[in-house]
Amino acid sequence: MTISYPPALTANVGITPSVSATVNPGVINDFKFGTKTMKGAQAGMQMTGVHIVVSGCLSGISIRPYATVAISTAANDTTTNVYGKPVTL
Repeated sequence: MTISYPPALTANVGITPSVSATVNPGVINDFKFGTKTMKGAQAGMQMTGVHIVVSGCLSGISIRPYATVAISTAANDTTTNVYGKPVTL
């Protein structure tokens, strides 16, 4: 609102649209799909129909499958990780 001399009264009204969002840093989550205990020289595991839901993401994500093999004997403990190719969604 403006008041001036000689007396005059003017007013300006405006509406501006507003958009807001909360941006948070990304998070790395591990999802364990199963554990297999070896009872002999061979063991295996198969999974089908696995679904992952991503929400609240402003940019692309990537998924990288991996398997961890942990072997423990009376003399040694050994852990090995095997990584698959990353997939970008």
